[in-house]
Amino acid sequence: MTSNDIQRVIDAVWRMESPKIIAALTRIVCDVGVAEDLAQDALVSALEQWPGEGAPANPGAWLMTAAKHRAIDYFRRSQLLDRKHEEPTTCCACSSSRAILSSRWKHALRLRYDCWAA
Repeated sequence: MTSNDIQRVIDAVWRMESPKIIAALTRIVCDVGVAEDLAQDALVSALEQWPGEGAPANPGAWLMTAAKHRAIDYFRRSQLLDRKHEEPTTCCACSSSRAILSSRWKHALRLRYDCWAA
């Protein structure tokens, strides 16, 4: 297949399969915007890989699988960020100093919020 043939295959498959892929991803991630981004990431992956390797036997399934893998990566990344942003519980040796720091932090945030709200 030539490069133009691959582009035509990708275009046709995307037109037929993108609504199904976005709907399936929306059920997985519960956010249409994120689902569209993940589906487009799968399309970009196809645009990068298929011209060199050729179109797969079932391009719609390939796109769906790639998009689902992107969704899994999205969940892993969001869980990692959630863990990184949690309040550290073991970094301080003394729990009382942790409580003091926590109360000072809350007080500083409250002051900043009050300034912004005024």
